[in-house]
Amino acid sequence: MDMSARWLILTISGVTMGILLVPLSFWSTLGTRFCGGCLKNRWAIPTLDSVTLHIVRRSPSFTLTSDAWNYMLPSGGHIIHEGHSDGTVSVHTVAVFHQLRCLNIIRRYKLDGNHTEAISHCFNYLRESLICGIDMYLEEIPTRPVAAGYDRKCNDWEAVWREAEKNHASYDTYIRE
Repeated sequence: MDMSARWLILTISGVTMGILLVPLSFWSTLGTRFCGGCLKNRWAIPTLDSVTLHIVRRSPSFTLTSDAWNYMLPSGGHIIHEGHSDGTVSVHTVAVFHQLRCLNIIRRYKLDGNHTEAISHCFNYLRESLICGIDMYLEEIPTRPVAAGYDRKCNDWEAVWREAEKNHASYDTYIRE
């Protein structure tokens, strides 16, 4: 092997080693580093902690006529905007927020009786979501109503809420630029 071939191999090896030593976090953001008007906030949910949710038979906060249903979604509703390095933005929905929105649509239908295509979509979507999520927790069927309720381990959905709020704020800033 002649000297120029050795230098070429050595140079390629050195450049490759240099690239491999750069942290992965740098490469994952490279596309957005040079995109001035890009949406900066990516949708990234942290690992969810377990929390205890107290399951109750009836909630005074969530009766059919309660206004609390209208505040179950973050500021951006169920919509998440994800920015890409080429400057495009894709629109998504978060399943838990989509499901809550559907429950509210069905609740409003029960109150006012206005049947829309959304009602049919929501019933089918919730059916599919329940099947897909397949919660195998064994719930005891009491012989008499349990007024006090019971505790259940769940994922901390507030972390998803906080990330949705950050995403919405980032998107608001993006569309104003």
